[in-house]
Amino acid sequence: MQIYEMTELSEADRELVEAAKHATNGSYSPYSRFSVGAALRLQNGIVFTGANQENAAFPSGLCAERTAFSSTARMGGLSRMASVLCCRSVLSMKI
Repeated sequence: MQIYEMTELSEADRELVEAAKHATNGSYSPYSRFSVGAALRLQNGIVFTGANQENAAFPSGLCAERTAFSSTARMGGLSRMASVLCCRSVLSMKI
């Protein structure tokens, strides 16, 4: 895996990172307290996002990538995907 600084990315890739970060706000993760966002950019430039969704049967749930892929499939775009990016953020935990 290669790690890049934001300044090394193209403007389009920086926008994709920001979209994935923003997607973490849609995370429902009361059990793990670990929010994950994903952003997928199609070849035509349209960006789809998703976030992880946990349920009471933890660790069962939906990962961010899967929710984003579902959005693109619904729009018929899976075969045209250009890139995938995920961001993770640890939420504060009460001990």
